[in-house]
Amino acid sequence: MHRTMSQQITGLDRFPIMGWCSIPDELTRPDVFRAIRDCGINIIMTTGAGGGATGPTGSAEPIHKQLDLAAEHGLKAIVCDKRFNPVKNPCDDAWKREADIALAEYCSHPATAGFYVFDEPVVNDASARCGCEDVGPMVRHLAQQASDKLAYVNGLGFGSRGMDSFSQYLDSYLRLIDPQFISTDCYPLTTIPDESLFPGYVDDDAGLRVPELGAYYREAYWEGWEIQARAARATQKPLWGFVMAIPHTHSRWFYGPVTEGTIRLEAFTALAYGSQAIQYFALPTHTTNSFYEDGIIDAEGRPSVRYESFRRVNRDLAILGPIVTALSMRDVYYRGYIPSGGKRFRFGRFPGDESHRPLAHIDGNENLLLSFLDGAAGERYLFVVHNHPARRARVRLSLESGWTFREVIKHTGVFTGSLGGQHLANFEAGDARLFRMVRDGETVGTQPLHEVNG
Repeated sequence: MHRTMSQQITGLDRFPIMGWCSIPDELTRPDVFRAIRDCGINIIMTTGAGGGATGPTGSAEPIHKQLDLAAEHGLKAIVCDKRFNPVKNPCDDAWKREADIALAEYCSHPATAGFYVFDEPVVNDASARCGCEDVGPMVRHLAQQASDKLAYVNGLGFGSRGMDSFSQYLDSYLRLIDPQFISTDCYPLTTIPDESLFPGYVDDDAGLRVPELGAYYREAYWEGWEIQARAARATQKPLWGFVMAIPHTHSRWFYGPVTEGTIRLEAFTALAYGSQAIQYFALPTHTTNSFYEDGIIDAEGRPSVRYESFRRVNRDLAILGPIVTALSMRDVYYRGYIPSGGKRFRFGRFPGDESHRPLAHIDGNENLLLSFLDGAAGERYLFVVHNHPARRARVRLSLESGWTFREVIKHTGVFTGSLGGQHLANFEAGDARLFRMVRDGETVGTQPLHEVNG
């Protein structure tokens, strides 16, 4: 059975799906953890201890209670204890001793997947906040002392952040921190602001406009995925993707809305670029900040109004995730809307460009993301994401002579029968389909692929 690097480091035998933000102390209840598990999320972030993410508690007992509940419900956890946070310009090794004491306290618990270190460091941070230069020593120390656990750090998903470009920022982030995986957040969908307040801003920031939602996807979103995918190939580090789960206001943006179409588009885009895990921001509802709407669970720990949408998407990820991550990505192309940094699909792009073959033609001009993938024995796959969060689409795909389609059924992980060399596929908003492109004479197995690869 194939297990990805991310499954190995988190101790999971399933596709990792993480709910971001610490679970508050008051939600340390079996019904809350049951709702998290039933939604399809399998990694949580614990409450803080001794001044951690949820404020000073003076004791690690609340974390242990949540670890126990996580283990009872088949979940893994990222431990949020301030002793794993980096120190700005440390004058001695006291931080190492504190971290080692904390490691001894949590490492043996069966629910412990890793330790939260830091979020969104920049390069050359002159403020009192830790920068990439300060985060690196803690990440390396934890990796040395607990190599089978995750030292969790997440970067910023767009902008220069102390450098001249996002590409340079990501290079510096990886060089200075050397994380076990590549994770950056870019919340891509924003409601169109009053342009009179920000003249010219929307024209510069907007990529795909979505009038049905009164919003647009930021141009930097897909460009960032191209840059991260190249970095993942160069460093051989796994990618972890983010999906916006909580509408919220931030500076000039209102991030949102969140619909099943936006959830699908962002989760499947991450999968198409090779992400080995999906992270939702955020799982719990922020009760101390009026700028945030409900998360996946509400302030009382009950399923929120969007809970069922996440559960349905996670059900598909549980099947498709292990299959897609066991394949090797050859290339990604776009049809319809072509984002900055993306490549337009057309047959016969130029001599020697074989990465999209044997796909020969796509009727119409729907917004599509096309990820071309290879199996271990050279099998050719096509993962198609409908790149619009609010519209349905019907797309006719055609293969070269001598090839036929088989589709992987999302509910079972098994192949359909032959669909012929042309196939008319229906897509809901933001949805995705996985096809195998079968050469005449090739055999196709009958065992569910997610059981082989998961």
